[in-house]
Amino acid sequence: MITLKSVRIGNFVKCKVSNDAGVYQILQLDGWNDKIMLDGVRRESWYDTEKILPIKITKEWLIKFWFKELNNGFKKHKVLISLNSNGLHDLYIDSNYWGNVKYVHVLQNLCFAINGAELILN
Repeated sequence: MITLKSVRIGNFVKCKVSNDAGVYQILQLDGWNDKIMLDGVRRESWYDTEKILPIKITKEWLIKFWFKELNNGFKKHKVLISLNSNGLHDLYIDSNYWGNVKYVHVLQNLCFAINGAELILN
């Protein structure tokens, strides 16, 4: 489950709706009712946050976001991510270790905060 505090408009997430394995982008957030509107869902409607799921960071997602593969991980601008088999990936900013990152929306938010620009899909 995702909380409204952890996401922004434009983040990529999954949604638990009748056998739907799609990936969606957040269009709107409703803080009063704790709901999220997603792009590309069968019809535009609001979803409770308990139906919204995070996406785990994978090599494929990093490549989609134009990260360059290096010997020690994947790099874009100041951010380097070293993938670990346990799903908690090491995050470095300007070669300094900052902690672990697990989900795509968290990576999107960190990169926006650091670079002032959205991660664009390839």
